[in-house]
Amino acid sequence: MNSNSNGQKGFTLIEILVAVAILSIILTSLYNLFISQFRTFEAQRDVSITQRDIRASLELLERDIRLAGFGVPRGTNPIALAQNGTFGNAADPDSISINFSRGPVTYLRAGTVTQPGNQIQVNSVTDFVVGDPVNIISKYNNNLIGGYVITAINTGTNILSLNIDPTPQGIDTGDFAVKAFNTVSYSASVNGVTGRRELIRNDGLSQSVIVDGVNNFQLSYILSNGAETSTPGTLSDIRRIRIDLIAATTKAVARSGGQQIPRELVTIVPVKNIRL
Repeated sequence: MNSNSNGQKGFTLIEILVAVAILSIILTSLYNLFISQFRTFEAQRDVSITQRDIRASLELLERDIRLAGFGVPRGTNPIALAQNGTFGNAADPDSISINFSRGPVTYLRAGTVTQPGNQIQVNSVTDFVVGDPVNIISKYNNNLIGGYVITAINTGTNILSLNIDPTPQGIDTGDFAVKAFNTVSYSASVNGVTGRRELIRNDGLSQSVIVDGVNNFQLSYILSNGAETSTPGTLSDIRRIRIDLIAATTKAVARSGGQQIPRELVTIVPVKNIRL
């Protein structure tokens, strides 16, 4: 600082430049600290979202596996397909297909059919709708008696009208009537737009992405003799399924050393409804 002839004091240009430089350094440091903290927060949030998505997708797959075989007649495997794919090959992913009925399920209250209209009386018609495919399954051996389509519903008398008379197939009081089962499949494939691997659920009517950024989707099967394999020779021997799912954060901000941050969950799910 200097003074002029009038006794007034001021800063020299060099002093001002030094002060500005120091202030710039401080502000730059504060900005970098803010950006670092923001990126850390974003990364932690994306990791939490990824882990949540993995857990949710596993819960969905677990639920479907636990339902495997429900409403499925004897002679049809609860597990329809167990394919051991080649990781990194979009055309050859690990996949599994599961047979089960979403219900509803009821039972016949009479072993005879009322004409006209092929009418059967059941315990409940709740949640059935016209057009539903229905299987009638024997109460004695779980064999399929026949497959039919509902043409009319009487909610007052709990009567279902079918497109075909099931009497010739030998129905009996107590036989089960259940909405026909469908096959749900899970597989990992590469999205052609994002380039990321996704876990896809396909129920035969629609398919949906249940988790994005999949690094690994591995399935192994524990058989009736206790052995574990990724390529079961006989689907009916499957008793439990081990699922290993790894997915990584998909946002660029959630990276560590330039790499996406992976999260992994492993679970074993029993196959309960086996009627072979």
